[in-house]
Amino acid sequence: MIDESKYKLNYVYAEDFGTGYFKYGPITLRDKPYMIQSRGLFLRDLPESIKLLVPREVLERGVVVGDDIPKYLSSIRDAIRNLRYPLKDGVIRKEDEDSWKIIKELARYGSHNSFQTSLEGLTLRGSS
Repeated sequence: MIDESKYKLNYVYAEDFGTGYFKYGPITLRDKPYMIQSRGLFLRDLPESIKLLVPREVLERGVVVGDDIPKYLSSIRDAIRNLRYPLKDGVIRKEDEDSWKIIKELARYGSHNSFQTSLEGLTLRGSS
């Protein structure tokens, strides 16, 4: 039987959706989780010339979070129209689909980036 503390080190992951920051990561980070702002940029009203430069999977999701936001923020007008802070009041209304879409993307971003980061530096058998 595996020791509980060893199990937690390998399998425990947490997310905290705060009003200003989204904190996430494995328990191995202890009291210093990864953090990004709790915000999302919707990719609406993009000119066709810009859409060609955006990766297809990003366009399909329709929203960008985390460190990628500056890559897709083209003007102040975009920020005013398409940048949203879903938890500014600490509560998301049931019918607020845009905010829920950002929360879903934050969760995807956290689990994906946390997993990728934990694989960095890992040496697999048979690899050089």
